[in-house]
Amino acid sequence: MAADPITGLRLLGGAVSWEMPTELLGLAGEPAPSSLQADAANPRQIYRTLLPGRPTSWHLIEEECCRRWKAGDRHPNDRTKLQSPAKWAEVLIGWLAKEHREAPKTTKKTVSGKLGPLLRKLAAADCQKS
Repeated sequence: MAADPITGLRLLGGAVSWEMPTELLGLAGEPAPSSLQADAANPRQIYRTLLPGRPTSWHLIEEECCRRWKAGDRHPNDRTKLQSPAKWAEVLIGWLAKEHREAPKTTKKTVSGKLGPLLRKLAAADCQKS
């Protein structure tokens, strides 16, 4: 009996042939099919990394939050006048749903929890500039 050159296992009944999944072609050093490649004329956002774990849109939300902060966009709490992660989350989740329809969905609670430290960091950076 012949052994499979990749796994070293003995083959019963002949050779086994299989095709590499298209997601792995780039990792194998072969060019991916043109349908998966993003070119400069038609840029595509990457929503799946093929890494283990739940897909996330945080990198998109974080980038948009920083861009809006630098542009002077603010969403303060009505009572304390401090930046409200919950209000920011509502705005950014709406933006994500409109601009990135294929991106993984997220909840207001998840985004609010992650935005608190980011907003404090952005506010601190503004204070240091003043």
